[in-house]
Amino acid sequence: MISLRCDADEMSLGADDDDEEAFRRQCEMCKQWSPATRTQHTLISAKLGWRLLRHTLEDGSLRVEWRCPACYLKMRSARFGVDPKDE
Repeated sequence: MISLRCDADEMSLGADDDDEEAFRRQCEMCKQWSPATRTQHTLISAKLGWRLLRHTLEDGSLRVEWRCPACYLKMRSARFGVDPKDE
């Protein structure tokens, strides 16, 4: 069985209702806060470009981390040897 390790305040998997409070996430690397949105899906959109990364831990549980666009490019460049200027 896979478990998801996160705080209730950090992740909400509820319906995308207009009555929900605004979502804000913090970049794992630079600690910048995301813009307030009604759903987490908006952060992942092409317009805002935030990324959600999942890592499987040794015990089989998952860790999720948010990355702002700038930090995602830095991480991707370091991991795959891609020059951000070529993007």
